[in-house]
Amino acid sequence: MKKVFALVIITASVNLHAVTYTVNHPVVGVIENRFDDVAMYLEKYKIPFEYIAYKDLENPEVYLKYDVIYYPSGIESEINSSIDIRARERRIEAVTFNTEFYRIKDEKISSLLRDFVKSGKTVVCSGYSAKFLNEAFDYFTLYNDFPNMGLYGFTEAIPRNRLSNYIQFRTGTVMNYDGYWVAEKINDGEVLLEAECNTPLGMLKSVSAGRRIFRSGGEAYYVSELGTMEKDRIMRFFTVSVLFDKYSLKMKRLVKAWDQTFLDYAVDRNFSFDNGREFKLDVKKGKNTVYGFFEKGIFQVDIYSSGKKLIYSKNRVAGKFEKTLNSDSDSDIYVKIYSDDNDFDGIVILGTGAGKRIVPYFSKIRIVLAFCVIFVFVRTIIKRRKRYSGTYPEVNSGEQNG
Repeated sequence: MKKVFALVIITASVNLHAVTYTVNHPVVGVIENRFDDVAMYLEKYKIPFEYIAYKDLENPEVYLKYDVIYYPSGIESEINSSIDIRARERRIEAVTFNTEFYRIKDEKISSLLRDFVKSGKTVVCSGYSAKFLNEAFDYFTLYNDFPNMGLYGFTEAIPRNRLSNYIQFRTGTVMNYDGYWVAEKINDGEVLLEAECNTPLGMLKSVSAGRRIFRSGGEAYYVSELGTMEKDRIMRFFTVSVLFDKYSLKMKRLVKAWDQTFLDYAVDRNFSFDNGREFKLDVKKGKNTVYGFFEKGIFQVDIYSSGKKLIYSKNRVAGKFEKTLNSDSDSDIYVKIYSDDNDFDGIVILGTGAGKRIVPYFSKIRIVLAFCVIFVFVRTIIKRRKRYSGTYPEVNSGEQNG
């Protein structure tokens, strides 16, 4: 029995140690477009990507190559810039599309986008490409069943849910044009950015960024055109955290290995121009553990309470990091990291788990031990029955009385 218990403990420890964080970069494609500057941010954050020609979106084989595809605003050719006019003197003789004009039916793009996500991959749509999301997944509920209601004017955006882990402040901007996309809510999804938009119906709350996760593991993100807003922090989320989001699964496995409830997480990347990064994470009343993984570099880690009071600080942290905390209530904590080394460009994963930690896989160990006890008990009974069967000869009651 002692050997069985020792074997279970050793196996659990080996399995826990096997939760590794080897990072493989996703293959990223960006559809050529006229309006958005997604490529500029990918280049800024040193994320390799390839351009995808609009006309290639009809080819299903193109989608097999990528893990993540960006559908920016303005991927279709403009009709008014694709027309050739042939005239003689003051008479127009012919109006034709030039060789650069190409148009794919929206429903075909949406169908291939849907298949891509349902295969477990990720799309990020912005601006007017929201129509492909809506066609593919019934993504939004719209005011008056009409999307292009936004009017020129001031807009204030507020981070929500996952995005608020990275950005905690609201930001104002001026929308420079009429007709931008205004959605009332996301169907079966998570709001990431909520905005007050000027519309013909007055100021309305709108989903300016959102996320939906599907059973396949695929994800579909949306981010609106944010006008003159300073977008570095928001676009960092959509070009760094989104691309490496699936590495949160490794953090979840580690938390569950300790039989804790997985609460919250943040995935980011360390850059040479970072003076420090702050992440907001949820904790529950009672025992909690803060987990961290740093692919490269050495860091100082500071943990603050919801009131921004410093409750823990440690420097020279490299590789994995774990810290147990006791919280008086369900609240937030803030984890700040400062790079203390010149080794940059590594993935950073932070997470929180609720509950006491005893030994790795404690609940599974208890189940295995219970089965072992039952097995030993049944085996002992069977052995005893075999040992005593046939010890006393069978006596004929009639002869005995004869």
